[in-house]
Amino acid sequence: MAAGLIGFAVGRKGGRPALETRFACERVERAERYFERYASVAIGVGAFATIPEGYELLSIASGVLGLDFQLVSRETAHENRSALSPR
Repeated sequence: MAAGLIGFAVGRKGGRPALETRFACERVERAERYFERYASVAIGVGAFATIPEGYELLSIASGVLGLDFQLVSRETAHENRSALSPR
């Protein structure tokens, strides 16, 4: 959960340059489209990304794009609880 919230803070403070220096423009634009369409679902699904860079991209993008902090923290916590619960 902490990693997702740190990514959010980096995006909020660093703005778009925080994304563009780390990720290709195509990936940044794709993340923007995901957030436009799916918002909180993108954060939740990102927590289960098999590639850590995918979650990093979505976490930072959530801050850059100005998503609500409570929404981000709620979805991040929800996905972390789901991942830790016994199956």
